Amino acid sequence: MAEVGYGIARLPAGGRREALTPAAGRVFHALADKVPPFDEAAAGAYPEVVTERERQGARSAPSTR
Repeated sequence: MAEVGYGIARLPAGGRREALTPAAGRVFHALADKVPPFDEAAAGAYPEVVTERERQGARSAPSTR
């Protein structure tokens, strides 16, 4: 969720950012009880996991397909 919020915040001010902000909020709210918390352990592991996947040429998040 933080990455999505960051991406939206980086958009130039305007209609796209204004539309995505509440839309993302609705999605986050709908998923609140379905997504495990991003706790301190996950936050600590995240940089290493993402940089290793980038080194391997993979996306930052594994595909669910």
